[in-house]
This record gives sequence, structure tokens and C-alpha cells, in this order.
Amino acid sequence: MMLEQGYNKIFWGFLLTIFNINVGLLRIFPDFIGYFVICLGLLKIQKEYQNNNFKIAIIFTNILLFYSIIVFIMEFIGFGNLVGINIEKYHYKSIIETGFALLQSSINLLVIFYIFSGTIDMFLELKLDNQASNMENYQKKYAILYIIGLILLSISINITNEKYYIVVVIYILIVEFNFVTIINDIRKIVKE
Repeated sequence: MMLEQGYNKIFWGFLLTIFNINVGLLRIFPDFIGYFVICLGLLKIQKEYQNNNFKIAIIFTNILLFYSIIVFIMEFIGFGNLVGINIEKYHYKSIIETGFALLQSSINLLVIFYIFSGTIDMFLELKLDNQASNMENYQKKYAILYIIGLILLSISINITNEKYYIVVVIYILIVEFNFVTIINDIRKIVKE
């Protein structure tokens, strides 16, 4: 029961981080809410199934949680608008924003990697060898697709084409949404 609740929270937490809904300048669900929900899910899983991979995922999720709180506060007080007010500084603002996006995405990849690893260990312990094998395949494919996205994002620093950047962001969102569907499958397996 705790495992199912944990994966359920991870599922909803990642959905909250993927979909940013804004009303004017205010985000309805800032990223830190999603990371908080993910952390709660990981803690529930860790409580029932002790595994170092989930512990490491919790650490990285906490890093993302605190980072997103700081970003939210900076955006709320308007500090994000102070960088790059005039056109000469726009390129530097773009580089800084892309750099932070790369950092956040890299840590996000680590969280997901360790969630996969912990799930694989759990499935092996529960003698669910087929599901563990499937998770290993998902983990490899996901890591490759996500790293491709990170490479494309890092290339966008040198390309000032806004359409390219939008395509890269959409690609990364699709890859992240794929992870959410995998978590949904894990929820169903754990429920049984």
C-alpha cells in the first residue's frame, strides 16, 4: 500500500513539474510543489523498501526542491527581470538561463535514474524478473533520449534561433512525459 502511494505521489509530482500553468506572471503550481510531492513519494517508498538508490534520489530531489524555491522567490521579487533588460545583455541572459536549465535537467536525470535503479532492485527482490528487465531497458532508453535532449539544449546556447530552442524544449517534455507513463505502469504493477 505504501509503495503504491509512493509511486502515485511521484507520478503526480512529475506531472506538476512538467506542466507549468501561469496566470499572468504567477505560476499556479511552481516546480517546488512538484518536487515536494516527489520527495514525499520517495520517502513513502523508502519507508517500506529500504534501498540506497531511493535515498540518493531523495537527496537529489531535495536539491531540486531548494533550487526551485530560490528561483521562485527570485522570480517573485522580480530579480529575474533585472538580468538582460537591454538588447546587449540579452545573449548573456540566454546563456545563464540555458546553463541553469541544463543544471536542473541534469539533476532531474539523476533523480529519475535512481528511481529506476531502486525500482529495478525492488522488482528483483520481489522476484519480478520480467518487470525488472523491462525497467532496465526503460532506464537505458530514457537516459539516452534525455542525454540527447541535454546535448541539444547545450547547443542552443550557440544558436540564437528561437524555433530551435522551442523544438528542443518540446522534445525534452515528450521524453519527461514518457517517464511519467512508465511511473504509471509501475503504479499498476505495485498495486497488484
